[in-house]
Amino acid sequence: MPWTTPANWSSIPVPGVSDMNTQVRDNLNFLLNGKALAGSSFLNQVWSLTSTTTLTQIDGTNLTTTVNVTTGRLIVELDTQIQTSNNGSGGTLFLYLDGAAATGQGMDTTHGIADLPVNTQLQFARQFILTGLSAASHTVSLYWKVGAAGETIYLGNWSSPIGGLYLPTVWRVYEP
Repeated sequence: MPWTTPANWSSIPVPGVSDMNTQVRDNLNFLLNGKALAGSSFLNQVWSLTSTTTLTQIDGTNLTTTVNVTTGRLIVELDTQIQTSNNGSGGTLFLYLDGAAATGQGMDTTHGIADLPVNTQLQFARQFILTGLSAASHTVSLYWKVGAAGETIYLGNWSSPIGGLYLPTVWRVYEP
């Protein structure tokens, strides 16, 4: 895949999925010398979770990636919009590796990758580096739970966008 000269974003008012795929995904593939991203999604959808206080996988298709690791490391990137309702409990977002909550680098089994306060609307952009992995197949997934019954969490595009823009959810998993 050839390098594409980066766009002047002032000429594209709101980048679409194909713009992001060309400008970000394809250029990253080029820079990684042909080492393809294991999972790369630009998703224009919304997920919601209500009253589920046990950890639940958000999306087993689009927000789950299986990678054959050779270097012992993975980089996981998540860029999305998150909103919680005004019911007094918030929620928690977790990154899972091979069926268990990932730990280290700001991640733990209690607070996950983000504690979400009640009545919150935010743009969430984080990169996680998972190290010490065996040379084998590993699965990375995104999980969440609400703090108490009656709470709702939204992830992705929703009816009240930040700054008036609907931004796609970006999920990337790759081996450096």
